[in-house]
Amino acid sequence: MFTKITLCEIDANNSHCVRIQRNILLCNVFFILLHRHTAGEQGIKIPCFAIMSLNMIDKKLVQETVEEHLKGGEFVVDVTVSSGNKIMVLLDADNGITIERCVAISRAIEQSIDREEEDFELEVSSAGLSESLRLPRQYKKNVGRSLEVIKADGQKLVGLLLDANDEAFTLEVESMVKLEEKKRKQKVINQHTLLYADVKSALVVISFR
Repeated sequence: MFTKITLCEIDANNSHCVRIQRNILLCNVFFILLHRHTAGEQGIKIPCFAIMSLNMIDKKLVQETVEEHLKGGEFVVDVTVSSGNKIMVLLDADNGITIERCVAISRAIEQSIDREEEDFELEVSSAGLSESLRLPRQYKKNVGRSLEVIKADGQKLVGLLLDANDEAFTLEVESMVKLEEKKRKQKVINQHTLLYADVKSALVVISFR
């Protein structure tokens, strides 16, 4: 069990609490500690620890619950549990995932955790087009679409996703280059094979043409 501590200082004159923005995690502790300076002294601030007990929800348990309720083609992109027990689940599917399925998964998680024992905040959402691709499976489902890729070194590439496997993907990039023997710039097509580890972000480019 983790305990979240907010450190305050109590002014002996005005008896009010001045909050110091500091959070500390302790284990198996639930108490209030009050350290008093000499009684009656004017203007003395008294440090006070206001402590709130908070059980951390097991991320592995949440992920296992989600995976048990997935249907064909659906997969987990990411699961996070913050120190404040805010659970965030990001889902995707080979053919897209509906709001109804996100709601169903959310209910399954709700039923697996006893709110009498652990309070939490839950958000289940689908990986939209504004989300960077994170898993090889997401690249594979988007083969044939255009991607905007930012490499780890900052280089930007925009092109057609030709292929993707478990280690890397291939991007076909068109560019206008001035060749020595030509007066005008010519269209040049290059293929770039990129490792996922070398990619900072990759967004699907939406075309309205």
